[in-house]
Amino acid sequence: MKKLTILIVTVIFVFFSGNTLSAQNWIDCNNGITNANIQCLASNGNNLYAGTAGDGLFVSTDNGSNWTPIDSGLTNFVVIGIAFNGNNMYIGTEGGGVFMSTNEGTSWTPVNSGITNLQVWKVAICGSAIYAGTWGGGVFRTTNNGTSWVPVISGLSGLSLRIQCMAVIDTVVFAGTYGRGVFRITNNDTVWTPAGLANGMINSLEVSGNKLFAGTQDGGSVHVSTDYGSSWTDIKKGLTNTWVVPVAVNGSVLFAGTWGGVVFYSSDEGSNWSAVNSGLTNMNILSLLFKDNNIFAGTQKSGVFKMNLSFVDVDESDNNENVQSYPNPAIDWLTISLSKSDLPISNIKIMNSLGIIMKSYDEKELSGQNSIILSTKEFLPGVYFLTIKSGNLSETKKFVVIK
Repeated sequence: MKKLTILIVTVIFVFFSGNTLSAQNWIDCNNGITNANIQCLASNGNNLYAGTAGDGLFVSTDNGSNWTPIDSGLTNFVVIGIAFNGNNMYIGTEGGGVFMSTNEGTSWTPVNSGITNLQVWKVAICGSAIYAGTWGGGVFRTTNNGTSWVPVISGLSGLSLRIQCMAVIDTVVFAGTYGRGVFRITNNDTVWTPAGLANGMINSLEVSGNKLFAGTQDGGSVHVSTDYGSSWTDIKKGLTNTWVVPVAVNGSVLFAGTWGGVVFYSSDEGSNWSAVNSGLTNMNILSLLFKDNNIFAGTQKSGVFKMNLSFVDVDESDNNENVQSYPNPAIDWLTISLSKSDLPISNIKIMNSLGIIMKSYDEKELSGQNSIILSTKEFLPGVYFLTIKSGNLSETKKFVVIK
């Protein structure tokens, strides 16, 4: 199958000023937050939560525009982990153990009976069981909503007792450790077993379907496993800072926050990465969270930032039986192909968001090809539309360009 490469140099402004999409700028959203060291972010329904290193927990009901403290009953105000189990909300604190709320955080009660290490960094939910990962004391489990906890540490020792992150796939619980890689345990079992990345410092674990993503440091990057940690693949092409702290996953879209570096974005499950930093005033990223059509970032000293994701809002029907376009969003190139090899593309029109035709290619220029590679290297970030015609077929595809 022959391919025709077309360099497109016509670019457009999609908004009213400047040369970068406003949707791709991070904006700070800290009104009401009194501590700019954001340890964790979480959401439940309309509520967005931010845990701080010293001023407890804050909630926003308007996607980060305004925040309200919710710390009634807290005796420790360094909040590192947040989890939800039905109507119950749990937080892990640095020195105060686990607190539970039954009213969306309006009031809190400590639930630490049986926990011997109160430095609880992460809380994870697996079925009716709740797991608390501690710094130095391993993992504790409760099956009665925190009334009592039992240690689950068999298989862990030394540095592997320092739990930095946790995640759950089906009935398997994963724990990322400080210097000993990933461990796993089947819910209600009592023995942890190694699950790869041995001797690695695991800063974050995130799940998408059956895929487990790990953010690591010390020469690491982002890794993915599709077999419960039995094997891992390094996915760091384009990552210029490999001290990855948080990772956020939403389908094929990934964000990775780094320490002392930048935020990176991938639209192809980590095969390629590019930096998205415009507007960030602090490059130490501690937490990332998808909510609605936004990505939120919690930083070490500058609070919470938000970026609208309309520039990566790709219609899931974009790839169908007639026409395929990928990757979308695009960075340097976009491939358009017809599923039937005997159908040539007869016409392509490229339009901006106002419907103005920016460029078109007729049948003579396309020379009967049915697979086209469009270079987007010269494009400014923005939203574009392709109308492809082939015989009686006519389809319009949205694609976006990010830098």
